[in-house]
Amino acid sequence: MNLYPANTETSAIAVANPGADPANITYQLIDFNGQAAAPPVTRTLPAKNHAAFFVNQLFPGTTIGGTLRILSDVPIVATGLLFHNNGQFATFPVFPVP
Repeated sequence: MNLYPANTETSAIAVANPGADPANITYQLIDFNGQAAAPPVTRTLPAKNHAAFFVNQLFPGTTIGGTLRILSDVPIVATGLLFHNNGQFATFPVFPVP
């Protein structure tokens, strides 16, 4: 998911775990040079559950653009959201990591 600077837009993520086991999900913020922009964050999502949050809640104080990589030990579903300052919003395409 590509991220945009926080001064014009706000990026968010929604994840769901449709499976029977908890999902250990790691979020990695990667800058435009392919380097880690912040330490990875791992959260557990219970089975048959969902969560949504702004990217700056995962990585407080980070205002760079880049890519959010999401890794999980069980299959999950996710979508990225972009909220514009004018009240409009859009979704990001999500691509599986091979």
